[in-house]
Amino acid sequence: MSQGKSYPDRPRHDEVAAAERRAAAVSYAEGGWFVVPLHGVRGGDCTCPKGRGCLNAGKHPFGKLAPQGFRHASRYRPIVEFWFKTHPWATNPRTWCSPTTVAT
Repeated sequence: MSQGKSYPDRPRHDEVAAAERRAAAVSYAEGGWFVVPLHGVRGGDCTCPKGRGCLNAGKHPFGKLAPQGFRHASRYRPIVEFWFKTHPWATNPRTWCSPTTVAT
């Protein structure tokens, strides 16, 4: 394989990773788990406005999508899909609230 050769018919690694994160988030929501989008990390920097200066890179709620953080968590599939389609670098916590836990 040549390093300079391009394969336009193959998805790029970051696109595959984004699709996997979106699928995982939707799967959690369908399983009754609350999902909240978190800022991701790209190039070693947080995707929040603080970027490189962020002390919690990739570990805090995405304020634009969930202004009240975990209080805006959702298990409604269309909302979760929207979050992860429009902001593919967003991440989601693995487990923070079981389907039987009431978020207050």
